[in-house]
Amino acid sequence: MHNSIKLCVLFILWIIFFSVGLYKGSIEIPSEAITSMLFGNEALKKSWELTLFELRLPKIITASIAGAALSLSGLLMQTFFRNPLAGPFVLGVSSGASLGVAVLILGQSIFVFELAGFFGQFSTAFAASIGSGLSMALVLFVARWVKGSVTLLIVGLMLNYLTSSVVSLLIFWSTAEEIQNFALWNLGSFSDVNWIQMKIYCPSMLLFIILSFFFIRPLDVFLLGERYAKSMGMQLKMIRFWIIIIASVLAGMTTAFCGPIAFVGIAVPHIARRVFKTARHTLLIPGCILIGMVLTTFADLLCHLPTSPHTLPLNAITSLIGTPIVLLLVIGTSRGHKEIS
Repeated sequence: MHNSIKLCVLFILWIIFFSVGLYKGSIEIPSEAITSMLFGNEALKKSWELTLFELRLPKIITASIAGAALSLSGLLMQTFFRNPLAGPFVLGVSSGASLGVAVLILGQSIFVFELAGFFGQFSTAFAASIGSGLSMALVLFVARWVKGSVTLLIVGLMLNYLTSSVVSLLIFWSTAEEIQNFALWNLGSFSDVNWIQMKIYCPSMLLFIILSFFFIRPLDVFLLGERYAKSMGMQLKMIRFWIIIIASVLAGMTTAFCGPIAFVGIAVPHIARRVFKTARHTLLIPGCILIGMVLTTFADLLCHLPTSPHTLPLNAITSLIGTPIVLLLVIGTSRGHKEIS
């Protein structure tokens, strides 16, 4: 199958899951009523209109944008470090966001005032953004002084351990209710992003997704090593700076608004390489974006089962979907290499 056809199939799959997410949910709404509302007609029931435009539509748009952002961030990190185990959170951006939210939610038992009241509905996103931003700033500072990407990877891992230890100390001094609220945020969700928050989140993500397309050639060269890239006359410091910025912002802002979404950023680049059978980023970048959108919209559908009042944990669903797929792809690739040899 030609790669352009594969991209079209992925786009159609996303449209299908996007549509199902609008028409199906825990609250039953007649299909003809949803179609009528989408074309601007007045709903028979006010609750139907609120469910469609205030819950389902922003949720499914957020799921699509988050899937694209995390998948692309994972691809950039795997190419940058030339490590298949690298993910969007390898530089400690997610851990920094978690620390920011931990201070916001768990810090109420330590500080004499409630921190969550300062920024209203943006409190969690703001705290996570501050945490991820500080982590990214530290990584960028270190990147100015180290030459090898391996050292930068070690710095990111140490940052993960440091922030995790601080969060553990905050949990130790917190109440059961605060710990539960923090645990719920850690499960990840696309449902908490409203239209006001989307005015910040969606344009920012689209901007950095578009920006990544300008680095297709440098990313292809990076696969051959930094020495080769330097011999090609590329400005390594500037390229490293922008790759880190793009990957960190995509992962950090998604974590800030949706919580830490597991597995997507690591799994999707592997799926894209297997599907398109190439290492060229001309195909991998749009491929990762579409596969990520398909995966997260499908996972969100499974989280919100029809006629069920319960919402399943998003992180559990993404891992349940992604793990078998990646294992099958890895095993198939290994067997193929063995047969060829």
